[in-house]
This record gives sequence, C-alpha cells and structure tokens, in this order.
Amino acid sequence: MDDKIKHIIDSGLLEAYFLGLTDNNQSKEIAMLLSSSPELRQRQEAFDNLLLDMTGAMKVKPPINLKSKIKQAIKNDNVADKPRAQMQVVKEKPFAFPRWLTAAASILLLAFAWVAYSNFNTAKDISADLAEVRKELKIQKIQNLEMSGQLSRLADEFAFVNNIATKKFLLKGNAQANDLNMIAYWNDSEKKSMVAMSSFPDLPAGKCLQMWADVNGEMINVGILDANQMYTGIKFIDNATSLNVTIEPIGGSDHPTVSDLVANVFI
Repeated sequence: MDDKIKHIIDSGLLEAYFLGLTDNNQSKEIAMLLSSSPELRQRQEAFDNLLLDMTGAMKVKPPINLKSKIKQAIKNDNVADKPRAQMQVVKEKPFAFPRWLTAAASILLLAFAWVAYSNFNTAKDISADLAEVRKELKIQKIQNLEMSGQLSRLADEFAFVNNIATKKFLLKGNAQANDLNMIAYWNDSEKKSMVAMSSFPDLPAGKCLQMWADVNGEMINVGILDANQMYTGIKFIDNATSLNVTIEPIGGSDHPTVSDLVANVFI
C-alpha cells in the first residue's frame, strides 16, 4: 500500500474528507487519490452504504402541519409587491456552529452509527447461533428418548429371559443352514415368547427364515426371524408342542415349505 494512502487512512483524514471537514488542499489531494486508488474507493463505498443504512434506520415522517406552514410561507413571500422603500430590511449575521463542534458531532454520529451497525450484525449472528443450538438440543432430546426407549426394552427383555418361569430351547441349523444358532424363550404363564439369534446363516437371494408352532399337527406362523436384532418377538401359541424353522420367500409364506425345514425343537 502506498505510504501516502496509508497515512490518509490511518490518520482519519479520509473519514474527515467524507464528512466535509478537510481544507481545500487536503480535499483536492484526497479527491485525486480517490480517482486512482481502488482501496480508497472501496472505503468510500462502504462509508456511503453505512450512511444509507443509518439514514434508513433514522428516517422519520415530516410533521403533519408542515404542508400548511410551507403554503403560509409562500403566501407571506408574495407580499413583496410593496414598495421596497417602505420595507425595513434588517440584516442579521447568520449563526454558525464552531467548526470543531461540527466535526466532533459528525464523528460522534459516525461512531454511533458504526457501533449500531456492528451490534446489529452481532445480534443476527447470535440469533443464528441460538437457533442452531436449539436445533441441536431438539435432535439430542429425540436421540435421548430413543435411547431411553431402547434401554427400557432391553431391561424388559432381560427380565423376561431371566424369569424362572421362562423356558429356554436351543435350535441349531441342519445342513441347509449350518450357521443357524438360536434360543427360543417360552413363558406359558405370561403367554409371551421371543427368540435370540446367536448366529444367522447365509441365505439365497430373496429368502428369509420363518418360524412355526406345531399345534395338533397344524403348523401356525409365529413370525419371521430378523438377523439384525438381538431379540425378535414371536407370537405365543397355546398348546404348541414344537417350534420349527423353514426357509421361505422374503415376506414369509402361508404354509411352511417342509423340504426347507432347517431347525426344530419340542417344547
């Protein structure tokens, strides 16, 4: 940056020029530099925008009776058709504020506008941050509720499988499903049942494992096994004598495919 331009910026002469507080020589010099310095023109544009923002913020409506006063002033001015000799003209020296007072007031007004503008932007940033924090807290609250529900379900499942009245049956897969290992939990008093998968076999594409309860020779569907869950609830059936697992199309079947029976246990 040119030393002369740097001096004008650092000394505050540029702001004084914008406010009309520089002398003729300073004004001419700064005006010439403005025509050749992009940085000075950028600062001038920022200053103009600031004044526009400040003007918009401080804009007030004119007094209601201003129009009538202007009309009256024009009417009084038309009385000038009287002979000038008959009119007494009194010349008064116009009052003017000291230059230093005008400069101080202008700089104070500029400082106030700059602080207000900065505070406005800071308030917008804080408002955005608060909105983001509220959003994160809402997400965290939902996650906490979901986790609380999962922990509650796990506690219920743990209590069920450890209930002295809950029977446990091990089912192992045959040659069609060597990797199948699961435990069935059956509670006649609570009329509740579920299974826990220890290992799940690789199935052909489009296939699933379905469980059936045998009641008097009739196979009744009790549910499709889910490899992605620790515990899978299955339907409790009164008077069931065995549990059976078959390979079925995705979504399950109405009747078991006996040729694809992979595991069973008497209960």
